[in-house]
Amino acid sequence: MYNEFFGLKENPFSISPDPQYFYMSKGHIEAFRHLLKGITEGGSFVILTGEVGTGKTTVSRRLMHVLAPDTDFVMIYNTRLEPQQLLAEICGGFHIKTEPSASIKELFDLIKVHLEQNFKTGKKSIVMFDEAQLLPFESLEQLRLLTNLETDSAKYLQVVLIGQPELQQRLESNELRQLAQRVTARYHLMPLTRNDVDAYLRYRMQVAGVIQPVFAQSAVKRIYRETGGVPRLINLLADRSLTVAAELRRPWVTRGIVAMASREILGLDSRRVKGLFKATALAVSCAGLALGIALYSPAEAHYGWFKRPVVKTVLTEKVTDETAKQKIEDDRKLFAQDTRQAVSELSSINDLYRVWGYSSGGQSLTCADASYAGLACAYMSGSLRDMVRLQHPVSARLYDPKLRSEFYAAVSSVSPDGKAEIIVNGDRFSVDMSYLQQVWSGEYTLLYRSVPGSEGQESVSPSDCKSECVTWLRKSLSRALNIAEFRDKKLTQRVSELIRSFQQTRDLPADGKIGLMTILLLNAAGGANMPHLTESANGL
Repeated sequence: MYNEFFGLKENPFSISPDPQYFYMSKGHIEAFRHLLKGITEGGSFVILTGEVGTGKTTVSRRLMHVLAPDTDFVMIYNTRLEPQQLLAEICGGFHIKTEPSASIKELFDLIKVHLEQNFKTGKKSIVMFDEAQLLPFESLEQLRLLTNLETDSAKYLQVVLIGQPELQQRLESNELRQLAQRVTARYHLMPLTRNDVDAYLRYRMQVAGVIQPVFAQSAVKRIYRETGGVPRLINLLADRSLTVAAELRRPWVTRGIVAMASREILGLDSRRVKGLFKATALAVSCAGLALGIALYSPAEAHYGWFKRPVVKTVLTEKVTDETAKQKIEDDRKLFAQDTRQAVSELSSINDLYRVWGYSSGGQSLTCADASYAGLACAYMSGSLRDMVRLQHPVSARLYDPKLRSEFYAAVSSVSPDGKAEIIVNGDRFSVDMSYLQQVWSGEYTLLYRSVPGSEGQESVSPSDCKSECVTWLRKSLSRALNIAEFRDKKLTQRVSELIRSFQQTRDLPADGKIGLMTILLLNAAGGANMPHLTESANGL
C-alpha cells in the first residue's frame, strides 16, 4: 500500500461510499437539491439518473442522513422484483408483519394501513429504489397504484427512483405514461468536469491527511480523459496511480504514471487497440487512400458513414407543405430523443474518431487511444468563435435550456452560411450557429496531429525539437506563411523567427515556443492531413 509512503492516514480512493469523502461537485449539489425539493414538496415520484459510477448512490445516502427523524424511510437495493416480491420487500422495510403466503391484495392492504397510520401521526413515508431501471413494468405499475393512496391535500407515500439513463427512456414509453405524469422532480447526474476532477482529487487527499498537491496538472488531465469524469473510475485510476508512484519512489503522480496505471486497469490491451487502427489503415490503403488516414472528401470519407440524412432542427424558412411540416416535427423529436441519450462523452468521442476516418471495430475508444492512430487528444475551453478558429472537429459539452438537458455532441463542420453539422448519439443534424451559440458551454475535446517525435505532448520545447520536429515545422510554416520551403535541419534562429511571425498572424503570443495553440493552428493552416471544420470562418 502507498499510505505510508505519502503520509496518508487511510486509503483516500476506496470505491465504497463513505460520507466523509463525498465531494459535492456542482452536479451533485444540484442532484441533492432536486431530490430534497421533490420530497419536501410532497410529489409522488422523484427521479435521479446517471451513468454507472457517477455518484447516484452516494447522493441518495447523503439524502438519507438529512431526512427528518420522523420520516419512515425504506431503501431497496434488489430491484429485480415481481409485484408480490416488491410489496413484500416494502412491508419488510416498514417492519410490517406478513405471512409468507400473503397475496398481492393482502400485502397492498397492509401497506395501506401502515401509510395511513404514518400520515395521522405526522410521519412522512418514503421508499427509495436503487438500480430502478431493473424494475419490471408490472412492479412500476404497482408502485403507481400505491401512490394513489392520498387525501385531498397530500400523498401517503413518496417514491424515489434512482437508476441509469435507461430509466428515463423506459418512463417515456406509452405503457408508463401515467407514472411519468406523476414525476414532480427529476435530475440527470453528469460526470465531473475537468476542474471538478482536480478539486475531487485534492479533496480526497486532504481528507486522508495530505494537504500538498500530489497529482500534477498533466496527471489530472490524463485522469479526466481516461475516466470521462466518472468518480468510480477516477477512484480506481487514482488508487492505482498512487500505488505505481510509491513503487517507483516518486513523490508525486505524473502523466506517465497515470498512463502506466491506466493500461493496467482501464484501457484496452495496447496491442489489440493498435491492431484495430492498423486494420483500419489497411482497409483505407486497399481503397486506394493514404495508409493510416482517409483522404477527406465531403461526400465520402468525411460523411459517408452516416446512415441518416441531415435533420433541420432549427427552421428558418416558412414551410407550407403538410408532409414537410410533419417531417420537420419528426426530426425535432428525434433530436430531442438523441440529446436525452447522449449524456456520456464516450459516444461523442467515438463519433469524433469516425469524423477523422477511424473505426474501432465496435470497441469504444477514449482519448488515451489517440496515439495508436497517430493523433493526440486535448481538452479545451473557450468561446464558440475560438473553437471555429482552430478548424478542428470537436466533441462539445452542450446544454439546451429548452430541453433542460446537458448532452455531448461532435461538431463535425461549420459552413459560411451560418450552419453547423453536429453528431448526437450517432445521428447527424444541421443546426443554425445561433442555436450552437445558445447551447455552448465552453468545454470541448478535440483530436489533432501531434508534432512528430513529441509522443503526443501538448507542447514541445526548443531543446526537444529534433529532426522530425524541424521537418514538420519546415513544411507547415512554409505552407502557412506561403513562403518557399527553407532547408534548415535544426531549430535555428531563423526558424524561431518564422514561428513568431506565424504566431503574430494568428494573434498568439509571439514567443517562438511550440505550444498547443501554435500546433493546432499550424496543422489547420499548414496542410496537415486532417478534417477541417470549415473552409472559411468569415462571418461566424
